[in-house]
Amino acid sequence: MKRDNAIDFFRGFAALWIIVIHTVCKSGSSYVPGLVLNLVLIIDVAIFIFISGMSFNYQKSVNKVLTSLKKVYLSYLKFLILYWALVLVFDRDYVTIENIINSLFFKFDIGATFYVVKESMWFLPMYFVVSLLSALIITSAEKNEISIPNILFIIFVFYGCQLYFIKIDIPFISEILLYMFVYILGYYLYKNKLRVKSKIIFLVFFVLLNIILLTFANKGFSCIANLKFEFDLVYLVYQMISIFALLLIYEFIYVKKNNPLCIIGRNAILCYFAQGISSSLMNYIVKLYNFNWVIKLLISIIINIIICLIITLFLYYLFKLMDKFFIKFKKLILNNENI
Repeated sequence: MKRDNAIDFFRGFAALWIIVIHTVCKSGSSYVPGLVLNLVLIIDVAIFIFISGMSFNYQKSVNKVLTSLKKVYLSYLKFLILYWALVLVFDRDYVTIENIINSLFFKFDIGATFYVVKESMWFLPMYFVVSLLSALIITSAEKNEISIPNILFIIFVFYGCQLYFIKIDIPFISEILLYMFVYILGYYLYKNKLRVKSKIIFLVFFVLLNIILLTFANKGFSCIANLKFEFDLVYLVYQMISIFALLLIYEFIYVKKNNPLCIIGRNAILCYFAQGISSSLMNYIVKLYNFNWVIKLLISIIINIIICLIITLFLYYLFKLMDKFFIKFKKLILNNENI
């Protein structure tokens, strides 16, 4: 199946939007109004997972997913080399054998300098588990001719029961169920195209449903940021607005392969690593200027995006250099063994 440039485009946009979120919610938390903080979360992690589900239509293989996750993890290990080199320079007391070993498995204690790296890393283990379990479920369901909508229904019911009734004491279960639902939904809606009229109806429905829930569910719009990490149903409904907006835009967009957002989308994992560093640095940079909050936020977003893209480009070439080094090292080891 030919690569869909629109998927890379949306992934690239989502990667840049994460920078916006962290500019608002991290370095901007002291001056940005709560309304804006909650509003930017209308596009969030769920859109990444949804796009990953769409992309599974091109893989349709658990083995390919495993290979992809292996590449992501190897990229993560390369990033850790840079990360710990930076921490050694700026926050030496934080560099311990225990902290380094913990970071191999995504556990970061609070670091003073690059704190956004630590706060971003919850995504990777979730992404690994959700991608693998969803791939297993989809391939097994299609092999046994089980309806994907039935699978979605069961996962949604389990998710709701975990939130409001059963509440099994297993770490991350609500999180995994929520994002598995989103991943498999992405796979299904990409494979089974909805008509434009249906997409508009769903989009309007979720906008109205959000207004009702946020008004009468005693949650309130100001609670979206908190509901995100409670993996609440209201947060899931909130994310459906951006998901169906994406599906609607997809109908009318034509994207060339060399579009800048496509390039970012194909290197989204590097951008994800880079934003942890750039968003952490913004906590220091934002103190250097003082304007009206709107102007200050716009300047901060632009600066953060520029720094992030520079670091992303640096990581791209650094990783290529590391790959060449490891290949030469492997050849050297193999040649020595043959002697």
